[in-house]
Amino acid sequence: MSSKTRKSRKARKRKRRSQGEAAPPLATTEEPLAAKVPPAAIMPASNIAATVPNRAKVGAPHRDPTMPSDSAATADPHPQEATEAKRPAQHGPLKVTVLPLSFEGLDSLGGQDLVAFVGVADRPLRGLAGWMDWRMCGSISRMVKDGVLTSESGEALLTLPSGRLPCERIFLFGLGSQRRPPLEEALQQVARAGSKRAAICPAGWDDPKAASLNARDAMLAARKAGIAELSLLAANPRAGEHAIVIECASFPWASFEPPAPG
Repeated sequence: MSSKTRKSRKARKRKRRSQGEAAPPLATTEEPLAAKVPPAAIMPASNIAATVPNRAKVGAPHRDPTMPSDSAATADPHPQEATEAKRPAQHGPLKVTVLPLSFEGLDSLGGQDLVAFVGVADRPLRGLAGWMDWRMCGSISRMVKDGVLTSESGEALLTLPSGRLPCERIFLFGLGSQRRPPLEEALQQVARAGSKRAAICPAGWDDPKAASLNARDAMLAARKAGIAELSLLAANPRAGEHAIVIECASFPWASFEPPAPG
C-alpha cells in the first residue's frame, strides 16, 4: 500500500471521529443472546412463582410434601377439647329466697344443705351457727369444746342434722379471726359434694338493725359454684328481699322466689 493511500485512510478516520460517527461493529461469530432464547421462554419475574407448584418462600429449603410441617407437629391434637376447657362453665338459672334468721326460718329450709361459719372469737356461738346450735341442743358447741371444730381459717367440717333440722347436711367452715365469710370457696366445696341447693347467712345479714344488705357477693358465688337454689337467712327479711330484687334486675340468670306460705 502506498503512503498516499495510508494518509487518505487516516484522514477519513480523523474526519469520522470529529463528526461523532460510530465505528463499525467488530465482526464476531457469536449470535446475540436474545436471538438464542425463543420469545415464548421469556417471562416476567412476577409470573415465575405462579408456575412453580407448592413453592415456599424464596430461599426456603426444600421440604418433602409428605412430611408434616412444624406447625402441624406442634399443634394441639385436640383443639376442640382445649377450647371447651377454656370456656367458662355454663350454669342454669339461680332461684333466690329469703328466710328469717329464726327457728321459723330454719324449719322452712325444706331439704337444703345448711352452710354456717364459725370464728375463733365466737364464744358463745352467734349468728346462724348460734341458731343451729340452739336447735341441735348444743351439738356444735360440744364439737368446739372437744376440738373437733377448731374454727381456724380454712377448716371445713361436714356433719348431719340428726333429725333436729329439716336440712340434708350441715357444712361448717372456720373463719379464724376474719369477720367476712369466704362465700365463694365455701359454696364451691358444697357444690363439689354434690349439692345444688344451699342456705347461708351472708356477712351482716345477722344484724336485725341492718337496713341495707348486700346480696351480690352471695349470688355471684352461688352462680359460679353451680348452685341452683339459694336461701339467704336474714335477721331483717324485708331488707334482704329488697337487696335481692335489686340484684335480680342486673342478673338475668337470677330470680327472686318468695318463700312458700306456711
